[in-house]
Amino acid sequence: MTASPSSLRAIAALMALGLCSAAHAQSSVQISGRIDLAARRVDNGPDTQNQLVREGARSSKLSIQANEDLGGGLSAGVVLEMQVRADNGTSASTFWERQSLVRLRGPFGELRLGRDFALQNSIGGDFDALNGKGVGNMMNMATPFNFSNTNTYTRVNNAVSYLTPNWQGVYAQLQLAPSEGTTGNRHVAAGLFYVQPGTEARATWGRTKVNSVGRVNALTGVSRAVAAEGEFDYAGLGLSHDFGPVRLLGSYLFWRSAQEVVTGQRRFQRNLNLGAMVPVGAAGSFNVAWTGADRSGLGSDDQDGRQLGVQYVHKLSKRTLLYTSWARLSQSALAAADTASSGARYNVDGTTLLGRTGGGIDVGIVHAF
Repeated sequence: MTASPSSLRAIAALMALGLCSAAHAQSSVQISGRIDLAARRVDNGPDTQNQLVREGARSSKLSIQANEDLGGGLSAGVVLEMQVRADNGTSASTFWERQSLVRLRGPFGELRLGRDFALQNSIGGDFDALNGKGVGNMMNMATPFNFSNTNTYTRVNNAVSYLTPNWQGVYAQLQLAPSEGTTGNRHVAAGLFYVQPGTEARATWGRTKVNSVGRVNALTGVSRAVAAEGEFDYAGLGLSHDFGPVRLLGSYLFWRSAQEVVTGQRRFQRNLNLGAMVPVGAAGSFNVAWTGADRSGLGSDDQDGRQLGVQYVHKLSKRTLLYTSWARLSQSALAAADTASSGARYNVDGTTLLGRTGGGIDVGIVHAF
């Protein structure tokens, strides 16, 4: 979907407002953004494709943030973020795809209302040595979309989030969302965070009310949606520590489907990611990550996969960096056989892996403004 003239005029008006508001001492409007584009060669098994892609190492976005100091330790603000698809100039069907929220901060913590990042999904990118982007990112092996008809996997609409005050690096977050009459919207999530210089730990959990699950034919590998009752659960644990010569990262993700109505059984997936980031001189970083995916339940027991990703990032300045990434993926024969449109085959950053093995290489540039 291309951005309409009215949408572009709205953005221009907000930018003009930001220039005017910045003059007031108590309030500010910040407009920022980032573009990441890469040349990619991807092998999906039977075929090799050349592509120009976005977000090989970082998110591409346009962000507008406003803040007002209310006095007494209180402040209010808004966040509006849209995805920038610079490879073809289109926008998403949801205009403010990334975030659109209003927030109130104070000694009590922070209250946020609106479209927000799914709390339980934050670990996949934040604790991946490849930043959850590109041909080798760990989310290539995360395919619970066909577990259920949840709408809260990466973003949550109509969310109410509360973040506690930070106590010596420890804080918590609670996130709620109503169904508003739509299956897959009713959502609750919680997270516990620990952040210190060089060290970070996080535990998250999310639950969404759904009514379907993907059952896999154990002989053909093809999955199909069947009726289910209950909730889709998504939990994660992430750890990272900077030892100086190397930063080590690790994460564990767990998905559990709702119960199939006929049998009462569930599907499960467990992902383990281990990575390292090694500084190279003053401007470079060599990053490597391994991801393993293990599935079970409702015929999916033999649909496992593995991935190795390697990346080098070189900063040209505070705003510009170059990178190259390489990855190799493998999946079981039963996973490769799942030809359903919402099937369980793994992917190379969006390109479905059709064969037993595949991979890709990215060479890209990122500029922030």
